[in-house]
Amino acid sequence: FNTLIENCTLYNSAGATSKGMIYVRFNANSTTIKNNLITNTNGILADQGATTQPSFSGNNYFNAPNLITGSGSIKYDSSGSYTEYDPEFANAAGADFTVQNQLVTVGDPRWLP
Repeated sequence: FNTLIENCTLYNSAGATSKGMIYVRFNANSTTIKNNLITNTNGILADQGATTQPSFSGNNYFNAPNLITGSGSIKYDSSGSYTEYDPEFANAAGADFTVQNQLVTVGDPRWLP
């Protein structure tokens, strides 16, 4: 079983440091996380030993430090292929996630410039 998380815009998706964003129970499964815009979260990606380290490519993390650092069983993006640009959302509080920063080219296409 393969899971693909691609071209998503996730804002404030996992508030607490101990909260994981994914949980894939069996080691035979694989997860690919690519071209996503993930912002404003203290959550982690996953910390379960049964979750295989995902494959990452081309994501942008802003104000999401625990998605790019970790230790032990914590899964994080160590690919080096990510950016950390501020997307400068038009009005995140009002659910308008239109990206104002031209350097951000990943995430849900409907919000991209």
